[in-house]
Amino acid sequence: MKGKIKFFNFDKGWGFITCEDDEDVFFHVSDFLNPGDFHGLEKDDEVEFKLDDAKRGGKKAIKIRKLHSAIESEI
Repeated sequence: MKGKIKFFNFDKGWGFITCEDDEDVFFHVSDFLNPGDFHGLEKDDEVEFKLDDAKRGGKKAIKIRKLHSAIESEI
């Protein structure tokens, strides 16, 4: 599944991704395949991920991989 970063809190290590169907899903920095991707994360960066059931209900993104940064998309 693909989506874009909607919001993230760098200090706490979590945020939300807007999926292609406009649904927002939770993510945590520990769910990135390459932990270094989180350090350069920007709003609207494109990501690819799988969905899993969250412990508190709903869905969460796992196995997240950054595809393109929002800055690269503007160029």
